[in-house]
Amino acid sequence: MEDLCHAIYSILNPESLSLNPGFWDETLQIATGQETTINDLFARIKLLVERDLNQGVTLKYEGRRRGEIMRSYSDISKAKKFLNYEPKIKLDEGLRRTWDWFKTQNLCKGLIYVNVSENP
Repeated sequence: MEDLCHAIYSILNPESLSLNPGFWDETLQIATGQETTINDLFARIKLLVERDLNQGVTLKYEGRRRGEIMRSYSDISKAKKFLNYEPKIKLDEGLRRTWDWFKTQNLCKGLIYVNVSENP
């Protein structure tokens, strides 16, 4: 979230307009720039949840859904070019911060259910 906020600030900064007047016609992707599988993401989140809630988390695989995207990758080269964007928050740190926020909002209580169709 912090990286996204910095990118938005950079876009709204008047200096960005004068330095790169053509970037308004571009689509910029704000992300880590590294592909992460659903299984890897789940494993990272699972560590956070199990450590904090002291309970096991299991993954239940479901069949693929029509139109489901199997792979996703964000190319951040334009954000680097136009905004000098460089991700500063690593994925694990961002997940930890997000999990901590969910805990403060009491959004973690009850059954945690994840529906994922990608098989390992």
